[in-house]
Amino acid sequence: MSEKSTIFKNSAVLAVISLISKSLGYARDALFAWFFGASAATDAYYSALRIITFFRKTAAEGNLNAALAFSVFSEANKENSKALYASAAAFIGFIFCAFIVAAYLLYFLLFPPVRKDFSDSFLFILAIMSPQIIFILLFSVWQVFLNSKGIFAYPALIHLFFSSSVIFSILMFKNKEITTACYLAASAGTISSFIQFFLFSYILKKNGETPRISFNLSLEYIKKTAVSFFSLIPSNYDYFIFTITMFFSSFEQAGALTAVYNASRLAQFPLSLSSSPAAAAAACEIAEHSSKGNIKERNKSALKALKISFLWTIPAAMGLMIMAEPISSFLFKRGAYEQKDIAITVLYLKIFASALPFISADKILISYFYACGKSRKAFAFLASSLLLISAAAFLFSNTRAISAYASLAVSTAGFFAVFLDKKEFIFEESSELFIFCLKSCLLSAAACFLAEYSLKFGAHILISVLLAAILYAFFSKIFLKEKK
Repeated sequence: MSEKSTIFKNSAVLAVISLISKSLGYARDALFAWFFGASAATDAYYSALRIITFFRKTAAEGNLNAALAFSVFSEANKENSKALYASAAAFIGFIFCAFIVAAYLLYFLLFPPVRKDFSDSFLFILAIMSPQIIFILLFSVWQVFLNSKGIFAYPALIHLFFSSSVIFSILMFKNKEITTACYLAASAGTISSFIQFFLFSYILKKNGETPRISFNLSLEYIKKTAVSFFSLIPSNYDYFIFTITMFFSSFEQAGALTAVYNASRLAQFPLSLSSSPAAAAAACEIAEHSSKGNIKERNKSALKALKISFLWTIPAAMGLMIMAEPISSFLFKRGAYEQKDIAITVLYLKIFASALPFISADKILISYFYACGKSRKAFAFLASSLLLISAAAFLFSNTRAISAYASLAVSTAGFFAVFLDKKEFIFEESSELFIFCLKSCLLSAAACFLAEYSLKFGAHILISVLLAAILYAFFSKIFLKEKK
């Protein structure tokens, strides 16, 4: 009973802290937009921030626990425990360094000829933020140790210092020149990492662990860490899509990238509430049925997850289409954020809203591949999606919002491509495939069409509520109808 109580308690604590963290993140971005608007400097800041945030999402938010927790508890020998932490740190450090080098090469080769003002500021801000990667590496490994001791709240709370420090910097230096303010905000984030380091060190010492560097590596633990790291792809598919879209929007006028960043942040919120939990919940069932060779039940679990995904994201897409302009105006019309920047944010938010059902479904499908032990196919799916979006965005870089339209097209095409692959056929009959895909496409298009044109009649909030209620009941009847 006590074990169950501990699980519920830790889950509740982490849920509350996660909500606070997300709220601080949105407050940070809103304040940044209010005081500094959208310019080449803010474009550069958000580009560097996106890279650092990627590291935080993949390593420093407890993501290593699932793969390494068993090893932590099973290692009675202290030397083996040292090897575990050292090996995990070595692998993540290698990945992070490779990622940073790739980021610098990309911007040196691609962006300077296009927008010199943006690329120079980006490289300088990224240099200011780069030390955070070292601390993120340490925090991710130390957090595994603390969680294995039953300490969850303190490590999670420590991560709140990043957004809090940036918010403090924004308020302190809001009257500074924009480029200088961006440099100071980046510096505040890095300084917060030093504070986090000392707090982590204090908690570690209090629990009998002295922070130290060890070169006692183990190939077995490096492999376990690699599996843990790459298994994060299903839950971060949308993050990759929006990041690629954001970076290629830098070909547009100054400030466009900032607007796209804000639009993607708003679009990711419903995804975090639907596709990620659905993918995680379905993965266990799919893996269990797949390991037993029960293909029929495995396919039913995958299909059920897809239905739940569409059931949530189609009304969410409709709501975002309707509320794109009111939400953007409410959040960003204050201060230095200009009307043209709000218009770009609204445009991208509507395109992202149209893509939500299919991006969500693609996350489910990638999770399905992983659960079936087909990690290569999952990587192929992700890589081909990102390459196609990048190619389209690069070839048509002078066209407004082409990178967002590419995201919509590729996510939709990827969804249908999987179903047309007979090796991954999860329907009993071809007619079921056709009907399901047709329903998905038509209902998504109808929802977005109704949402877009309902604005012309005014009273969009009332209309959105009525449409959401009607369509939700309609979707429930269609998607959740079970065969007798």
